[in-house]
Amino acid sequence: MPSFHLEKVSAGIVIACTTASIWSLLISLIRLFLRLKISGPLGWDDATCAAATLFGVAESCTALLAVHYGLGIPQNEIGEFEPLYKLVWVAGQLYALSVGFSVLSITCFIARLTKTDQHQRIIHSIMIAIGVWMVISELLIALGCPTPRPWDISDRKCLNKWYIWLSHTVICTMFEILNIKVALLIVWNLQMPFRPKAVVFLSFSLRLLVLPPALVRLQFLEVAIAKTDVGAYRARANLLSQIVMHSSIILATIPCAKPFFALFDGGVYRTPRDMKPEPATEPEAAGTGIEQRQEFGFYYESSP
Repeated sequence: MPSFHLEKVSAGIVIACTTASIWSLLISLIRLFLRLKISGPLGWDDATCAAATLFGVAESCTALLAVHYGLGIPQNEIGEFEPLYKLVWVAGQLYALSVGFSVLSITCFIARLTKTDQHQRIIHSIMIAIGVWMVISELLIALGCPTPRPWDISDRKCLNKWYIWLSHTVICTMFEILNIKVALLIVWNLQMPFRPKAVVFLSFSLRLLVLPPALVRLQFLEVAIAKTDVGAYRARANLLSQIVMHSSIILATIPCAKPFFALFDGGVYRTPRDMKPEPATEPEAAGTGIEQRQEFGFYYESSP
């Protein structure tokens, strides 16, 4: 991007930050519309997704500032390192918070879909585990280097950042898979056709799309951490961070966006109102002994 005097990788960060932030904010507005107009009320899943969006946009703004202070250019062309070190340090914390809240949003969404005590105990245990993981991750990222300069990654007394981010990614993937398994456990016992079950499972499984860029990000981080040139080598890792973080935010809305897709598709993505059966006459309802219930936005029949 010669007209802006930016290196190619720096220009890529600018484009990724602005584009991904706009998409995350747009998806958040769509989610808010769905909750207020179609499938409300607002819940903790919406609050945690909003927090993920807030921290994600803040991380992107921090990355843009880091580009201004030298992210993406060789170290010998950077006049002062202190601002860049601080911004990279803050960006790491915001990234971990954004990804953590997006995973927690999915767990909270699953929690509002079932009232079974057994399922609720499992889901609440997962929530607590995610919360503990987020706190520990933040402490390791924020205080991985000695005070009073915890942002100075050139200090040899710092904890190994590669192992910190590797463990963060592995544990995050474990929680993603655990959320999918719990969602599958809940939906598999529902009395409804296989096709809607498959759609629900697919909606949650889309979260795994963040795994490939997350692995590539780890590869770039391994190289960047081994090098002393923060400006040049951290840029590609930050670019992948934008992709992973904002993809995680956007995919957190997919499972609850079925009513939105119903506006464009007349098939499997139908709203609960569309799928609600015609009310039976009083003699028919009294004779069948069947109770209509709803879960995951689908109506199914069960014995009272």
